[in-house]
Amino acid sequence: KREKGYKLSQFIGATHEAKLQSAFTARGVHPSRFQRDVSSSLLRLGWSHDFECVTEDGFSLDMAQVSSKHAIEADGPSHFLRNTSTGRWTENGATRLKSKLLAGLGWKITRIPFFEWDSLSSEA
Repeated sequence: KREKGYKLSQFIGATHEAKLQSAFTARGVHPSRFQRDVSSSLLRLGWSHDFECVTEDGFSLDMAQVSSKHAIEADGPSHFLRNTSTGRWTENGATRLKSKLLAGLGWKITRIPFFEWDSLSSEA
């Protein structure tokens, strides 16, 4: 059924697969204003998508075109760690892992960090 990719259980064992996937699935969907703003902007640009999409593998995505397996993730502060010396933001481990797992399942993920979105909003 999958064009490209793997089953998670190949790497982590079937017993851990459900636990790992549950960490990335939607429990209660509470989209942020940031997510809604990104979604609205994409719709105005003509990029139609499903909002708060859950993949067949159970991963929660902010915005996605399921047919092309392209997703947009609007990443707020909880997706990052900040270096207190330099002030630079870095994706945290959970965000990186989710990206790698989804890429392995054939998804192309585009991430929009909150600090880049905020800087665009303040320039407008």
